[in-house]
Amino acid sequence: MCDLKKFRDLPIEWDMTQEDAITRHLEWGNNPYKGERRAVQFEGEISYYFVVNTWDSPKVMLIKMSSEGPEELADLDLPDNLARDFYAKMGKLKGVFPITPKIKTWLEEKMGL
Repeated sequence: MCDLKKFRDLPIEWDMTQEDAITRHLEWGNNPYKGERRAVQFEGEISYYFVVNTWDSPKVMLIKMSSEGPEELADLDLPDNLARDFYAKMGKLKGVFPITPKIKTWLEEKMGL
């Protein structure tokens, strides 16, 4: 189990999705980026965000994204109650998904925020 408290000072973008991060940092030249987010403005710009990965057992991952690509900083198994709630909302699809409000609250507690 990873201690998330060591990441508490990172500027987490709680509403960032995997798709947003890829568009912002890796494909911004090929996509007319629309919406509230902007493309990177300078080399070295970084985003930190959480996702739920359901390819195996459901886990939450803290990702650092830059123009060099993603780096996994931490992963935690999703507790059974949060996994059931997540699957009830998202279905049993395999993939990488945004966190839910309940998962965000759990992560904030784990980070000591």
